Amino acid sequence: MSAPRSSPTREMRVSGAANGAQMRRRERDEARRWGEGEEGRKRVEEGYMSQKRQEYRNLRSGKEIASLQRAHSDKKRACGRIS
Repeated sequence: MSAPRSSPTREMRVSGAANGAQMRRRERDEARRWGEGEEGRKRVEEGYMSQKRQEYRNLRSGKEIASLQRAHSDKKRACGRIS
């Protein structure tokens, strides 16, 4: 598996038309890597979906969520919104 060219956080910052161009570029690169046409696209989608499933599984484990919620409530307490 080849390493991603740019970090996901940097990709999040890119917005609007630049993002669209980046998506098209990525699609073209993936088409080149996985082979053209329908079965190539299927393979790309399967890879994408398995990655999303993994992210969702990590979220559902709840450890990250609990710590995030705790951090959020601490922040609100610091702002004085929760007494």
